[in-house]
Amino acid sequence: MKAKSFKERLKGLQIELIANKSKVFYGACGGGIYKSNAYPHILDDSSNECNLFHEIRENVKFYFRENNISFWNGKGIPSNTLSSQICCLNHLFAVRVDEEAARRIMQSFVGDKLKIKNLEETEGGYISFEMVAKHDRMKEGKLTRGKNCTSIDAFAVACDYNGKKHILVIEWKLVEDDFGNKAPTNETSKNTEEISSGKTRVSRYKSLIDSSKYLIPQNNYYNSSLFHLPFYELMRQTLWAELNKEDFGASDYLHIHVMPEENAMRTKTYKCIGSIKGVEKSWRSHLTKEGNERYIVSNPYLVVETLEQTGNADKYKKLIKYLKTRYY
Repeated sequence: MKAKSFKERLKGLQIELIANKSKVFYGACGGGIYKSNAYPHILDDSSNECNLFHEIRENVKFYFRENNISFWNGKGIPSNTLSSQICCLNHLFAVRVDEEAARRIMQSFVGDKLKIKNLEETEGGYISFEMVAKHDRMKEGKLTRGKNCTSIDAFAVACDYNGKKHILVIEWKLVEDDFGNKAPTNETSKNTEEISSGKTRVSRYKSLIDSSKYLIPQNNYYNSSLFHLPFYELMRQTLWAELNKEDFGASDYLHIHVMPEENAMRTKTYKCIGSIKGVEKSWRSHLTKEGNERYIVSNPYLVVETLEQTGNADKYKKLIKYLKTRYY
């Protein structure tokens, strides 16, 4: 019998926790609707807030409201228990106002790429979410946090011991196995709307890629692997970091790609880039030497390990237990 995928295993865990009325979901019910169908791993409409760790729930709602941020679905808190946005918030939001804990977690992500002395405060904390640029340097139109433009899942400004500032640009994934061409031609797609959107994207990003210090230009951008997921997202985030770092007083950046060790993208073969195996190796083939030096793949479980090792681990005892029960 074929072994279950990581996505199926994690989905099964969420369903089991919901069915057993685990404290993780505070008695919430499954059976929520997605595209007209009910699913046991999606919380019902009245329980969507139970997708968040209870100690951050009200503060998350306040933060998103005060900063005009949209949740992934453009409505309220996502009810999908496999949501990567929810996963990111559950791991990082509780520590955003604790400089020591936030700094230690960021240090665990970047490893020896950067020795962090401290994090700078932004938006009343040390980690921000769904961050957008201050100016539309990527020609994306109205910059609305969380939708219709490049938004950074989690973001921090780190200072090294020489006073140099880096922005830490974090892309957070949970079970996604991204695929799809974002710039097709009529040779590969019969969807006229899709082709039109692809032309807009190529027009928008081509000159930025060609002049980038960190991305390798392509001969033909239509059907280019740079416009296939997950590389399309990583390409935009790289440009975002390159073009906007100075707005935050930084002279450099690190691009941190957080995903579980079991995520399918880590071992998937990407035919659009010459059948290279694994998202990390595949994405590195799109980067210059300087780009490779700034790209890091990391693991969300480092958050748990770091919190367990901090001097005030008792402060995060409930969060640690929650994350282990919910995701690990």
